[in-house]
Order: sequence, then structure tokens, then C-alpha cells
Amino acid sequence: LEFRRVLFRSLTPNNDGLNDKWIILHPFNINVATKIFKCWGQLIYTNNNYNNDLDGRATNTNQYLPSGSYFYQVELVNKTTGLKTVRRGPLLLKRDN
Repeated sequence: LEFRRVLFRSLTPNNDGLNDKWIILHPFNINVATKIFKCWGQLIYTNNNYNNDLDGRATNTNQYLPSGSYFYQVELVNKTTGLKTVRRGPLLLKRDN
């Protein structure tokens, strides 16, 4: 599985239609599980069947997250073969102040 350029690394949830949600492009036969962490490792978002719906809110509080640097972990699983790929990296969330 090769997913190098399909994880967008920024989120600007300001309702301008650009980067308002975190987008992960993937084939239809891939299940995507996501986790987002604060810079010190606190888990703030998790979704085992991600459908490009992260809009800058934490799943544990439903509160809007402040602008800042976060880290993601994405697990991509081929529904047919079971082959799993894990990607980790930075995610920048920027809000208009």
C-alpha cells in the first residue's frame, strides 16, 4: 500500500470551503482509522472508520481545538487482503483569530 501524498497536513476550519476538514484520500477498499494527539501525547481525537469528517473538534469533549501543532496516526487497512499500513506525522490546525 502506498499512501505518501494523500494525507493533507493542515486544517483551517473557518468555513471558507478550503481545508475546513482534514482530508485523507484513499481507495474505496481501504478502512481508515485515525488518532490525533496534542504535542505532549494526549489523545484528543479518535475515529476507527474515518470519513474525512474532522472539523477541528476533539472527540472526547466535542470542543473546538485551538490553533496549534498536533500529531496524527493513521492506520490504513485493505478490506480485502488485511494488509495494514500506519502513517504518523504533524498536523497543523490554524484558526482565524
